[in-house]
This record gives sequence, C-alpha cells and structure tokens, in this order.
Amino acid sequence: IYVCIHFENHLQHLLEEIKNYLQTANENDINILQKHMNRYMLISAANILLLSCAGLIICFRPLVTNDRFPVDVWYPSFMDIPLTIRSFLIYVSQIFSGIECVLAFNTDITIATFICYFTARLEVLQHNLKNTKTKDFIHACIKEHQDIIKLVEVTQATIQYLILKFNLTMGITVVCSFFPLI
Repeated sequence: IYVCIHFENHLQHLLEEIKNYLQTANENDINILQKHMNRYMLISAANILLLSCAGLIICFRPLVTNDRFPVDVWYPSFMDIPLTIRSFLIYVSQIFSGIECVLAFNTDITIATFICYFTARLEVLQHNLKNTKTKDFIHACIKEHQDIIKLVEVTQATIQYLILKFNLTMGITVVCSFFPLI
C-alpha cells in the first residue's frame, strides 16, 4: 500500500508540474507543445477509440450473438440452464477481465504522453538557447534544464511504477482466471 501511495504522489506531483508549466508558459512555448501534441493526437485518438470499441465488443458480444458469455470457450453441459448466479458470476468476471485488459493499454498512452511532454520541453529549451542574448538568460536556461532532468527522473520512477502496476494487474487477472467458478 505504501508503494501505491508513494508513487501516486509522484504522479500527482508530475501532473501538477505540467499544469503549472502550461499556466506560466509563453505563447511560443505553448505553440511548440501544441505542435508535439498535434503530431501524436491522431495516433492517441485512434488507440483510445479502438480500445474503447474492443471493450464494448467484449461487453455486448453476448447481446448481439447467440453466445451466453463474452468469451467463446467450452462450458460444461449444466451451463445450458437459464440464468443462474454461477453463470452471472462467470459473465461478470469475463467482462471485468476483458475491460481490465483493454484499459491497461491506457498506461502506454499515458507513458507516451509524458515522453511527448518532455520532448517538447527540451525543444522549447533548445529554441530559447538559440535566441539567447544575455548571460542571465543562459543561467535561466541551465536552471530550466536541471529542472527538466529532475522531472524526467520523477517521471522515470512513475513510469516504472505504472509498468509494475500493469504487470501486477495482468498477473492477478491470469491467476484469478485459474480459479474455476463452475
């Protein structure tokens, strides 16, 4: 539990840092960030749309086909009995497992968004360094670079946590699928 709370705080800090940067950035910085987001927006939107469709297909497949459950596997003959608590539990567990798998891919989208953000921040820094005219501004750019490095380190720890959480969730799903409900 401590690990979850600790890394949730990292994630919250990271999101607050991004929010603060967006509120204080000038128009040129926002344009560079927007350029990066526009570059990957179509891919992200397509992923989210397709993953959402996959989740809906998992949920509603039995309603549009003759199958009783979302997953088409062999079931014992006593499962032919009309709706029982056992068949309801199997249905719910299959929907839960399917949606959990679909939603787990959002972790990849989150990680890609963080990486895109830092790439844009580095491009903003590069642009600022090219247009530097004073020594004080160079020092400000160096400080900003150090801040970006610190944020990347926090992001790295957060990404490791997200990947660990993803693997644990999938592992728990697999282990729980071994317990028969029949």
